[in-house]
Amino acid sequence: MARAKKLFTFENMELINNITADLASQNNTIESAVVEDAILNSYLTNNSLTREFVKKLYAKGVDSALEQLYVINAAGINNRVLFSDYLDFVRFSLKTVSENDSELKKDEEEYNYLFSKINGFDDLSFDGCTFFSDVIYKILNNWDSIGESTLVCRIMAAIHQLREGKSEDTITQRCELRKLFLEKTVNWSL
Repeated sequence: MARAKKLFTFENMELINNITADLASQNNTIESAVVEDAILNSYLTNNSLTREFVKKLYAKGVDSALEQLYVINAAGINNRVLFSDYLDFVRFSLKTVSENDSELKKDEEEYNYLFSKINGFDDLSFDGCTFFSDVIYKILNNWDSIGESTLVCRIMAAIHQLREGKSEDTITQRCELRKLFLEKTVNWSL
């Protein structure tokens, strides 16, 4: 991992120096590691899965982090998701996808890939869905009957995989998604 330098100005420098020196000595580490841990622990939780989602968000972007979340959640058994409390992520996906939607053109690679995931729903038609947001609207409108199906997460993962690198994340999107991860996945564990 690359090391970087950053200059901070503190109002309570003497107090911070004394605390970090004590903690570094006590934990047999360097003071910058103490400061880094303190900062990260104030922004994140101790939940390792939540930390991984947030790391992915800031390393690879919104679509990549959401893809990871949906892939993990699709790993349930008997066609049921691992964590059923993910509706807010689907709503967030709709919001971000709608800001920069892509048309799905029949017989193109993206269309075929996405619709190969959708074919698992026997009694739900995605005909007429010409944009990613149309597919998500259809999912949300049928949430009570399909929300716990792993197919929903596979579809959502495919949407975000297909969108990766095609739109610029905003600060607002990253902050909202980080907050969602911290609120909704803190009790998730594999």
